[in-house]
Parts: sequence; structure tokens; C-alpha cells
Amino acid sequence: MTIWVSKGPAPIVLPDVRGFLYSEAVAKLKGAGFKVAPPAYVDSEEVKGLVISEDPLENSSQAPRTTITLSVSTGPQLESVHRDRPRSEKPKRARKRSFSS
Repeated sequence: MTIWVSKGPAPIVLPDVRGFLYSEAVAKLKGAGFKVAPPAYVDSEEVKGLVISEDPLENSSQAPRTTITLSVSTGPQLESVHRDRPRSEKPKRARKRSFSS
């Protein structure tokens, strides 16, 4: 009698999706056979919506259908702008100049 023991599905390499937009990264990971957790949003100077890291790490061997967590940039923070003149002050208008030849 022969008994066969399965070690489960063969592991697959987790694609590197850093730098992809979140929607593109999800499509690539699902196409490779992985599940994707809801995004973890993080403050970053990267463009809003870009994947900046993944867990487990990219290029590691994982079982098919492993759930991958992506860290996604919220984009650069906006800075307040200092105004030089009070709000009640009207802006100066440019003068029209005539040029004669």
C-alpha cells in the first residue's frame, strides 16, 4: 500500500507592488492568487494612493490565498499659507500700458 501525503499547494512569489496605485496593486495580487486586506493608510510624502509597503514582504514565497496588507500613502500634507495683507485690503490691479512704435 502507498500513502501520499500532500504538503499543500506550492508556494508562490509575492509580487513587488510598491509604487503601484492601490487599485493596480490589488489587481496584480489577486491575479497572482493572493487575497488583499483593506488598505492601511499612512502619512507619506509619496503621491496619494500609492502603495509604499506590503506585508508579508515583497518577493517572499507565500502560500496561495495568503492575505496581503498594503500600506497606502495619504499624500503630502498641505501647509497653511501666510497672507501678506489683511483680508479687507483689495488687491492692486495692473496698469494697462500702451506701447507706441
